[in-house]
Amino acid sequence: MKLLINVFWFFTISIFSQTDYSLSTIPESLLENTNSVVRDEVLEIIVHSQNSLEVKNRRVVTVLNSKGMLDLDAYEHYNTDIRIASLKAVVYDKNGKQIKKIGKSQFRDYSAISNGQLYTDDRVKGLYYSPEEFPVTIEYTSVIKSQSTMLLPYWYVYGNYEQSIENAEFKFINLSGISYRKKELNFDNDINFESVENGFVYSVSNRKSIKHEEGSPELYEISPGVKVSLNEFNLSGISGKAINWKEFGEWSYINLLSGRDELSKETINKISKLVENAESNREKIKRIYNYVQDNTRYVGVQLGIGGYQPIAAKEVDDVKYGDCKGLTNYTKALLASQGIESYYSIVYAGNDKRNIDKSFTSMQGNHVILCVPEEKDSIWLECTNQRIPFGFLGDFTDDRDVLIVNGEQSQIVRTPKYSEKDNTMETRAEITVDDYGKMTANVSIKTKGLQYDDRFVIENMGADDSEEFYKEYWGYLNDLKILKKTNTNDKDLVEFVENLSVSLEGYARQLNDKILLAPNAFNRLERIPKKYSDRKLPFKISRSYSDYDEFIIKFPEKFKPEDLPEKTMITTQFGTYEMQIQLRETNTLVYKRKLTIVEGEYTAASYKEYRKFIREIVRKDKSKIILTTK
Repeated sequence: MKLLINVFWFFTISIFSQTDYSLSTIPESLLENTNSVVRDEVLEIIVHSQNSLEVKNRRVVTVLNSKGMLDLDAYEHYNTDIRIASLKAVVYDKNGKQIKKIGKSQFRDYSAISNGQLYTDDRVKGLYYSPEEFPVTIEYTSVIKSQSTMLLPYWYVYGNYEQSIENAEFKFINLSGISYRKKELNFDNDINFESVENGFVYSVSNRKSIKHEEGSPELYEISPGVKVSLNEFNLSGISGKAINWKEFGEWSYINLLSGRDELSKETINKISKLVENAESNREKIKRIYNYVQDNTRYVGVQLGIGGYQPIAAKEVDDVKYGDCKGLTNYTKALLASQGIESYYSIVYAGNDKRNIDKSFTSMQGNHVILCVPEEKDSIWLECTNQRIPFGFLGDFTDDRDVLIVNGEQSQIVRTPKYSEKDNTMETRAEITVDDYGKMTANVSIKTKGLQYDDRFVIENMGADDSEEFYKEYWGYLNDLKILKKTNTNDKDLVEFVENLSVSLEGYARQLNDKILLAPNAFNRLERIPKKYSDRKLPFKISRSYSDYDEFIIKFPEKFKPEDLPEKTMITTQFGTYEMQIQLRETNTLVYKRKLTIVEGEYTAASYKEYRKFIREIVRKDKSKIILTTK
């Protein structure tokens, strides 16, 4: 009888100890502005030794809609160094009832090759599941084992905007005895910390989602999180030690770059001949850079030492392709063959300006560029782009902290910043309007700096794509016809000029004996930022720029302007706007406009003022004038 009671008691405890994943158990506050709810998450990192790492992940997510499916993060990378020891998922319906189990063999297995890559030894196992209805809850668990301890996962409380957190925990257990560093990110009083044997635990509970707002910072900039890094590590069988960037750069130089810059005598002689009559060191660098652009192409090659070591310069020279690491190292080797020093530089590339975290030494970055030191200023080279001008980075790697790898002299430096004086667009047009409101015009658009970067791709568009581009760019001009187009790309000046002849029926509207026309035909700001009654987040303007416009508008002599607006001048912390229209002779209007936008990080409270500034520009750009018969 006692045995029966114990069995019953055990059975009862087992039933009631199961977690209830029904939708009804989620606090109402966690469902507001939410696509998914992290019900329970435990990320555990266990360092067994310098070359033995185990990462355990258990993550239960209730997905409320189709957007929330992107929040699952139910996939794992693996290769010769990283092994997936365990992988499974369990699916529950909205009432918390289990409806499906998914084993490791049922996860989709595919190569981690992305666009532009040729080959890689990285593979991915990912969960592909299409729910019949929402909400649905998915419990995902994995165990990863690796010999490489250099790359410890970071932990962020939030994985995405519009995702709330019921419970989340990060454990770090260090059984190796190796010293380590950690860094807390964006912490507040709601983050719990506990010191445990050989490590620590961070946990959070009942965190409301963060609603994405226009211009919001990247989530990693505001989400609480923790970084951990070992002072002694292993990467694909190569041991290392680094507690600062100098040591890290020295290790990288010795183990990833040393000996990979050798070139054949034939190639060295070819390059020597290429630069023999160059009038300056800069001219030599430019000729070598152009040689790389003309004779190689970018192809992703993620092999060797965790994908972090460039393929040898000799091999790039033979096959004529490489990834960012290989092409940068190859350019570095060609320069070195002529006695020109340059530095392999690690960067976070992308339109978002993300810095290497100089206060936390670890393996960072996703791209490599080349820095060539000069007496007055450094020359920066993007070695993967066959069309970008010499010494110009564009918005892919501009204005951010990068690591230059130079042995014991390795350090964090900043790439060039392009100001509003650099990022310019000048639009000029000669416009003729006839009695019936038809417009014909010759338009010239000259761009420099990052505005050049946005437009010089037009040069390589086909006729159909080019016409589609302009019709979209001038989307407010219905039925615009492109009659003729030519481009000039001056890479020395980093200047792109577009010359177009266009026509448009009904550009000006006839109203009895009057004509109504908008003088700003070719560079209008069209979109007003989204309105928020109670904005929560700060916002960013990523880059400064200036637009200069002048349109000369000729209209039939039988008409005259009924009235002309006064000169407009708007000055704010976000930039300035100037506009004026003048009558020249009896039938010619001159429209001038200047807009400058200033980059910066601004408070949520100032967003209303920013929106008002843009709204006023949009209104002014759309404004019309009336021509009446004399």
